[in-house]
Amino acid sequence: MSDTRDHIFHIALLASAMLMAMLLANNLCQNQPTLQFVLSALIIMFEVVAPIEILKRNGIPIRNFNIYAHYIDSIMDRFFPPFGVKKLHPDFPALIEELRVLLRVSLIVFLPYVVAYWAYFKLKALAIGANLAISLNWPPQFFYEIIIQIFVVALPEEVFYRGFVQSAFLRRWPKHKLIFGFPLGWAVIFTNIIFAFGHWIGSWSPERLLTFFPGLVFSYLVYKNKSLFSAILFHAACNILGQILYTSLFLQ
Repeated sequence: MSDTRDHIFHIALLASAMLMAMLLANNLCQNQPTLQFVLSALIIMFEVVAPIEILKRNGIPIRNFNIYAHYIDSIMDRFFPPFGVKKLHPDFPALIEELRVLLRVSLIVFLPYVVAYWAYFKLKALAIGANLAISLNWPPQFFYEIIIQIFVVALPEEVFYRGFVQSAFLRRWPKHKLIFGFPLGWAVIFTNIIFAFGHWIGSWSPERLLTFFPGLVFSYLVYKNKSLFSAILFHAACNILGQILYTSLFLQ
């Protein structure tokens, strides 16, 4: 059992290193949009396919790594019977309960964040003698952006980081303290350090390292619900909220 834990742990480290190399290459190809597009597509595929294939090859059910969302994929059976991926129906009671957890966490996190965001720019405006203008603006192609954030950004990242890497690390470092229900231990900390480093290496922007903190909330949601469902939605919501605030508050 110990050998299996170590084996998956080392594979998770190797997979993380490979992903970081791909993100770095993608960043270095900014002047070559076609190559950057190909690399971006490969990164997304790697984040989803690599964890699932690694677990299958090691005989580990993907649900053991929380790569699970209450059999939502079984809805496909209703529309594409020949290509149905599961025979079970979605677990709607569990979905509803997870949405309740998501709503509570969103209220706890988003309201203070919006106030803090406004306060920061208000103080910045006062410091330079500018005016803080507030005008609610939605990101361009808002509904298209929602789809992109859920399925292209949040889903692959959560499968890789909170599904595969965090679960592999928890096998190696199972000990953690629960602080207000939050699992704080080496596994969660190192998972989100890698998560933040991946965002930084993809843009060289120091602010991207701050993704460590929302990553902790994503980790909590997965730990609490044993599912990626709410973490994916919350991850996408964080990105969209950031875009809304960026386009709605500005200095004049």
